[in-house]
Amino acid sequence: MGNIITIDQPETAKPGERLAYDMSSQFIVASYWTKDFLDAQNRIGHEDEYNKWRLGVGIGVGLGSPILMAVTAMATWVAAKEMGMKRGEAGATRPKA
Repeated sequence: MGNIITIDQPETAKPGERLAYDMSSQFIVASYWTKDFLDAQNRIGHEDEYNKWRLGVGIGVGLGSPILMAVTAMATWVAAKEMGMKRGEAGATRPKA
């Protein structure tokens, strides 16, 4: 069993009533280096999460931007060509005069 604090107040109980008490959750009593260790582990965990996010965002932006630019350029080129074909311009063949 770990360390548990039990608090009771027998003077507040009335005759014939059950004694009121409360218990804490288990806890540890540790030296100063345990706090330093736990703080270091917490910091390492945050650094690992930050590095994973940084890598993910870098890959997403590095691959996503060129793909988005290529799709936009292709869609613009197709739309311009179709509009030109409807008007009889921009790449449409014209009879020689």
